[in-house]
Formats: sequence, C-alpha cells, structure tokens
Amino acid sequence: MNGNKMKRYILVILTGILLLGCKTEPAYPDHSEPPLTSISAFVPIGDSEVEFKGIPDEEGHILIRIPYYYPEDSNNVVPQSALEKVRIRAWLVNNAVIENPAFFMDLTLDQTLTVIDQVKERHTYVLSALIARSDACDILSLTIPLGGGKEEEGVIVGDKITFATSADLSGKKAKITLSPHATVTPDPSRNALNFNQEQKLTVRADNGTEKVYTVNKVGPTKLDKGLREGSAKVLFEKRLYEDLGIDVFHVTGGIAVSGNHLVVNTRDRNSVVLDRLTGEKTGTLDLGDVKGPVRNFYTTADDEGVMLVCNLTANDGNEFCVWRIDDVNAAPKEYIRWDAGGRAFGRKLSIIGSLDGDAIITVPENRVWGEWNEPTVAKWTVRGGVLQSQTPELMAITGFGTGWDLNADAICISPEDDADYWVISYNQCILQWVDGKTHAVKASLDPLFTDYVPNALDYLEFNGTAFYTLNQTCGWDWDDKGDCIWLIQLDSPSDFRGAPDAQTRPTPTGTETPGIQWFTKGRYGADSFTLAAGSPDPNHPVNGNCSGDVALAASEDGLYLYLYFMFTNGYVVGVQFDCLSL
Repeated sequence: MNGNKMKRYILVILTGILLLGCKTEPAYPDHSEPPLTSISAFVPIGDSEVEFKGIPDEEGHILIRIPYYYPEDSNNVVPQSALEKVRIRAWLVNNAVIENPAFFMDLTLDQTLTVIDQVKERHTYVLSALIARSDACDILSLTIPLGGGKEEEGVIVGDKITFATSADLSGKKAKITLSPHATVTPDPSRNALNFNQEQKLTVRADNGTEKVYTVNKVGPTKLDKGLREGSAKVLFEKRLYEDLGIDVFHVTGGIAVSGNHLVVNTRDRNSVVLDRLTGEKTGTLDLGDVKGPVRNFYTTADDEGVMLVCNLTANDGNEFCVWRIDDVNAAPKEYIRWDAGGRAFGRKLSIIGSLDGDAIITVPENRVWGEWNEPTVAKWTVRGGVLQSQTPELMAITGFGTGWDLNADAICISPEDDADYWVISYNQCILQWVDGKTHAVKASLDPLFTDYVPNALDYLEFNGTAFYTLNQTCGWDWDDKGDCIWLIQLDSPSDFRGAPDAQTRPTPTGTETPGIQWFTKGRYGADSFTLAAGSPDPNHPVNGNCSGDVALAASEDGLYLYLYFMFTNGYVVGVQFDCLSL
C-alpha cells in the first residue's frame, strides 16, 4: 500500500470513529405544532356538494356551521338529512395523520377524530355540525326616491345612516335592502317616514338578533380635499355574458359614461346601455351603419357625457374616423375623418374637457409586437365647441424607453394648450408623465408586473385634487390574479412616484405609490371564472386580446366620485366614493 492510499485508509477509519461517537439525530421532531388546522365538510345540497369549513378551538372542538337557507338569499331550507352522509377532508400539518380515517361521516351525530402529530402523540378532536339560522341584521342600503328619476342614498357607517342633502325628505317611503331573511321595524318601504328628523330602525335577524340604526339628515358638507376614508362601495358587478347578454367574446372593448348611463361597446353590435348606479340593462344604443368588425372599435365620453366612437386603422382602411353621439338616444354623426397613411390608430381614444367647450382628444399610435417605434400620440384640439382641425398634431415622445405595441393609452391632464399628458403601455408596463411642450418624459411610476398588460387610463379632478385610474389585464389561463384596477389620489406632482402594486408583488423599489384609494386583484377578469388551471369557463374564455377599460365620473353635486371598469370576457363594475364630511 503506497503512502497516499494509507493516508486515505486512516482518514476513513478516523471518520468512521467520529461518526460512531456522535449522537444520532432523532428520526422525527422533538415537538409538534397543532396537527389539525381545519376541516372541510362537503354537504350534499340539491345537485351539488357545498363546502363549509370549521377550525378547532382550544378544547379541540370543531363546529361546522351551515346556513338554514342555502343559498342564503333564497328560501331553500337545508334539511337535517343533508348531514347524514357528508364527505370530509382534514387539513393537517406535514407528517401528521388521522388514525382510522373515514371518507364520509354522519354529522347528525358528534364524531371523534384522533390525529397523530409530528412527534407521534395522539390528539382527540370532536367534530359536530349545526344548521343555524342567520344572525345577520344589517341594513345594506337605504334609498329615498325623490321623483323625476332622482333619489337620495344614505351613507351607512356602522349603525348610523346619514342623508347628506338639502332635499325635503318628509313623508317619504324608502327602498331598503337588508341581510337575507332579516326584517325591519318600522319598515320604511311600507311606512312613509319623516326623514328630515332622526329615525330609529330596528333590524331583526332570522335568529332573533337585533341591531338598531339611527338615521339622520345633515347638510351636504364636503371634506376640504379628497375622498372620505372607507367610502368605497361596489354599486354593481355585471357579467358581460350571463347578465348583459353579450354572447360574443374578445370584442367588448370600451365603456363610456353618458348622463345617468354607462355604455358598453362591443364591435359589430349595438352598444349595451346600463343604469350607471345599478348596472341594470336599460336598452341599447343604435349605432346604425357605424357598426362593423373593426368600425365601432372603441368608445369613450367627455366630461359632459358626449360620446365618441372610432374605427381601427389600417384594418378599416387608411382613414381614421370618429363619430360623435350626444346621448344614448342620439344617432352617430361623423366628427373626424383623417387619412392616417397606413398607420395604426383606434385601439384607445381619450377626451379631457367638454366637446361643447374646450377639450383635447388623444389617440395613441399602435404597432405590432417587435416594431418598436418612437411612441407617438395623435392630438386633436377643441376650442369653444369647435374642432380646430381634422388633422391631428402627432406628438413623438422622447425618453420613453422601449416603445409600445398594440396596448397603450394616453390622456391629457387638462384641456389647455400644450397640456401635459400621461401614457401607459405594454411592454414597459410603466405609467409616465410627459411634458406637453417638449414631449419628453418628466416622471414615471415604477414598472408594473410585466407578465400582464396595462391598456387603459383615465384622469379626473374631483374635490380639490386629482385622481387617476389604470388597469392591468391577463391574457392567459395560468393566473387568475393578473386582472387589476387601481384608483389613486394625486395631491401633488411629487406624489407621482413609487410602485402601485408594491403590496402584492416585488418591484424595483418596494415602495408603494402614495394615494392609493382602491385596488382589486383578480376578482373581475375572465380568469376569475376559471374552475382549474388551464380549464376556463366556456362562457368566459381567456382575454386573449388583453383588453378592457376604465372610466371616472363625478356626480352633478360634486359629492360622489364613480369608478367604472370592464375586463373583456369578464365583468363590468361600478364603484362609488364620496367626499362627505360626516
């Protein structure tokens, strides 16, 4: 044996001695966390199984609470027999197991489960179920009709309801929405009450629990600036297919606020008209010969509710055409006709100001993927209700970085000459502030998550400050969280910074954009209907065009701000905010 082999042999022996001398580690941990985290009970109700969950208390008792009515806003009583054979799933920590597990259990009786934890100790749990009447006793809305289509809605904060109005509310019956199966005394929908004076409304839940609301009328005083914290209220959420009857996919691309209406544009179809406070479909807007596969491509409205509809060049020929529609009962009239020379315009169009006064219309140029150009926005100016030229100013942006493709939006932040404007696009996914005179980028937010596509932007000044909203869309079936909407308050130009999605995804700086008032992630896009990864709902195919829209509007009295948004193949949604001083 040579010297090197001898050294290796001695090293192996010494290593073996050292290993034999070490304490052997245990095969399992020396302590365990609580082994059972929750129980899912899949109760057969009607033709399906409905999942209800229970969590162990400190004594190891797990109670599965099942509503007396299911769905809870129906009159369908859940029978006791539904508990006789319930499929059970236990949620355990790693390496914990159930001793003698049962796939089905009779929950008309208490059931005992023994769980062996990570250190092989046994824990006993008692599982029971209760079909219980609801203890919910809330007033969800209280509205007083004033006649002539007008109404006043009470602002609900805790157990107080405030009508911020100078209108006469005496001798009025109200429309009231309660928790399912709750009752109210006195019932303002049956009894005319004097809401000029304080009223007490007692709500009684289905199980007898009671809650007393105090209703008052106050003068409509506003906060000095901005929105009342916590005032966000979803007014409606309507599915484009099931609720609105839009049975073609991928081509619903724009929304417009006009008077008391929200107009939803679908290519080659008459637009659907909704009540913009309730979301109820009230009719259609007849577009006549403006309809076409790439003709009524997009729609928007000015600050007074006058709408514009445009075509898409060069798919619809070289002439970029815009039609004006004064209200939901008016016929389209040609407003702009401009030879774009084969360049692509029409996927988005924005207006700031009033077409009957002063306004600026902006339309971003679009390019196909990979044809990165110097980003360009076409701009038309309206003065005193007169369009100044059929030919736009073409504003080429400098300092932007990578150009955009098919997805971009642009809006000026005032109708003044040389007003600054904002742009957002894919694939940069950055909202940027552009100088209206030099067309150079002067400020930027941090990039959004670049796997998703932003393509809509709106801006509005309300109660002494500026607000902007933007979207991001998901065009794939592998993530149901990519469809996002932001509403952001901008108190000063220095607040135009940071990352809008810092709380949800990593960003370059990790700092949140100041002034975020409302944010939703994944709730309303086409992928929110996905039953399983890669298996979308057939009535809600993935949003392959990555399209959608956002719009801001204010009430005539300046008390309410409204955010509307739509995701193609998903939902159209209305959200209300207020600036009331309560």
